[in-house]
Amino acid sequence: MCATKRRTQRSQVSLQIAQNWQVHALQKLKPPADQPEIKYIERYCRLQEAICILLWLFSSQVSKEAHYYAR
Repeated sequence: MCATKRRTQRSQVSLQIAQNWQVHALQKLKPPADQPEIKYIERYCRLQEAICILLWLFSSQVSKEAHYYAR
């Protein structure tokens, strides 16, 4: 039980780090003065897509670990 609790806590910390990274990355993303806004929107969408993929990969790995240790 104690080992499972530690794994859960590590997973929660890792997820929090990923979410903090997402917030930080989005705050740094500003439209450049020399580029049209459409480029900014494209970059924003690509960044959001990459973040979603990373979070999906992370959550699927956590799910696999939880399923493995639940046996």
